[in-house]
Amino acid sequence: MKLSNYEIKDNIATANVDFTKEEMNAFFKSLYKEYAPLISVQGFRKGKAPIHLIKNSINPVRFKEDMITKIGEKGIIFLLNEKDEEYIDYPRIDYKEDPVEDNSYTLILKADLYPTVEIPDLKNSKITAETPPSEKEIFDKKIVEFLDVHSTWEILEDNPSVGDYAVVEYKQVADAKETDEKQIEGQTSLIELGKNTLFPNGDNEIMKLKPGEEVVIPYKTAAKEISFSVKVVSFKKKIMPELTEELLKKANVEKDLAKFNNDFEKEAKADSEQILKERHINSVVEYLYKNTSIDNVPEKLLDNYTNMEVEEYKNNIEKMKLTMDEFLTRSNMKFEAFKKQLEPAAEKRMKIDLIIRQMYKDIPEVKINDDELKSKIKEFLGMYKVDEQKKMDMQEVNQYIKDRMIRENVIKYMETSVPVTFSKKS
Repeated sequence: MKLSNYEIKDNIATANVDFTKEEMNAFFKSLYKEYAPLISVQGFRKGKAPIHLIKNSINPVRFKEDMITKIGEKGIIFLLNEKDEEYIDYPRIDYKEDPVEDNSYTLILKADLYPTVEIPDLKNSKITAETPPSEKEIFDKKIVEFLDVHSTWEILEDNPSVGDYAVVEYKQVADAKETDEKQIEGQTSLIELGKNTLFPNGDNEIMKLKPGEEVVIPYKTAAKEISFSVKVVSFKKKIMPELTEELLKKANVEKDLAKFNNDFEKEAKADSEQILKERHINSVVEYLYKNTSIDNVPEKLLDNYTNMEVEEYKNNIEKMKLTMDEFLTRSNMKFEAFKKQLEPAAEKRMKIDLIIRQMYKDIPEVKINDDELKSKIKEFLGMYKVDEQKKMDMQEVNQYIKDRMIRENVIKYMETSVPVTFSKKS
């Protein structure tokens, strides 16, 4: 057995593994022995018939498939030992000729390689991020959210202002060209006036009305202009309470005002630090995504990531008690079109994973030592009973833990070693 040819083009490796006539005859002899106990030949017990009679009783199509599989297994192992390459998946058989007894044979294998990833110089890069809210801003927001939960309402007869609320009933106005089957049910909603949450610039029209009055508001979509009939049920003003000891008692908060404020200040500090950390990391990731060069990504790799997106989407659909077929029917969409929509998200996810993988190879500070890996594996296995551990594929467990540690180490490096400049959003 020898490797007679090895070429790489567009990150796809093609390998020719040559088997001698003697090696091929050994394969044939081995496979005949495997078939012998399965074949009945008149006048002989199973497994005892001469080889030439067994050959005549063998299904040639199945025998060829089994022979290719046997040769392929040996050839793939040989290739993996010969070449120190990182293949995306196991090499695949790409044979063109059928193996024949008493002849040499060339097995053709193909394998997808990870693409070349060129990461920009992070230490000298100019990465920016929006300054996170201050601890005081977060504290004030938390207080407002608490008070909002315990707010009360005052009904307004008319003359609402921006910041007041309206309870409205709205429904699409039937188009004369549409059939009765396309009538749309009305909906009721509470809206904060001035934010135009229902219709662009619609709040100005709503504020001119009195309870019980209605107005038709046009709404432009990408396809056409439609109209909605909007009726005001009532106007309301939200009355925010003062933060007092009495309010805390009414809200069943078992602490005094000083302790309540102190705890919120601690939470605000922790939230501020977490937001700062997330914005730092996200800005580095986004910079890398936009500025990293990746050439000739194999279709197989992108397809793997797209399939992962599909599977996650499918799991979310099933949580809504829907099957994928039901979802596609309701969406009036073919599966291939649905899968195509997920490709941009899959492409971004794939590119970020390739970047993390390359950073682990390039940056000594993020390397994992064997003791750390063993410790994490032991910690992971400790979460399962011994019987459950026995059912696990330890090679898969090791790879899963290692991949997770690589990601954690690279992200920690982004946070602590890559400079980011924060500035207020303009």
